[in-house]
Amino acid sequence: MKILNLIALMGRVAPELAREHAGDEVLTISPFDAAFDGGTLVKCEIGSLTYALALVCQLIKTKCEFFGSLDTALLSGESNVGEEEAEEIVEFLQGCELILVDSTELAHHPDAANLRALIGIMAKFSGAVVRDENGKEYDFSALRVEELVPLSSFDGCVVMEHTQDARFVGSAVFAMAAKLRDGMNARITTANGVFERKFELDITMKGTIALLGVCDAGAPDSADARANGASAPDTADTRAATLCEYPFQLCKIEKI
Repeated sequence: MKILNLIALMGRVAPELAREHAGDEVLTISPFDAAFDGGTLVKCEIGSLTYALALVCQLIKTKCEFFGSLDTALLSGESNVGEEEAEEIVEFLQGCELILVDSTELAHHPDAANLRALIGIMAKFSGAVVRDENGKEYDFSALRVEELVPLSSFDGCVVMEHTQDARFVGSAVFAMAAKLRDGMNARITTANGVFERKFELDITMKGTIALLGVCDAGAPDSADARANGASAPDTADTRAATLCEYPFQLCKIEKI
């Protein structure tokens, strides 16, 4: 099966799905070097998926006035996806059967409406089914692309939040930037909340993005805490393990 994978780090955040498609022909677009164990990787900048996909859709919708008006050099420069790579993606889409998407990205990407519409164009072009990590299928074919939202800046310490576990894992490069050592306790503040975690150094990881798991089954529920006469701590660890913001977040890190 030919699969276009838009889940940034499928092997970590959707391991069962990664195992299911381990033998398939997979092309991944992601800011992570090790986004999927196997297949082809087109690496993009953090938060730039809409620009990368717009670059692809320019080649698909060659007679469309909107896509013709887009600055190809800007899309390529901001996303860090080359025009030749975009051509490779279009070629891959021919005969592609499945486009895998991240439900959190669909809901909380800063330009979510255009992200869905761009995926719809690629799905219609290829005939592929669009499916998220939970198995839900989508039809975005009727959506229209509007003016693209300018990309946000991610200068600083960046984490990708997920709901698979409660670990805080990063590379040696991230540890250096955040001034952390393996086993050091830290308080991480993002738009999704405040999390207290022990930092785990993963020497196999590359790049400057750390993984922050927000699923903490062991954390006391706020209602239980109040029933026992205690105040629930003001952290996201007391809430349900769901993300209410874009998973890629600039963060503030404090040693504790």
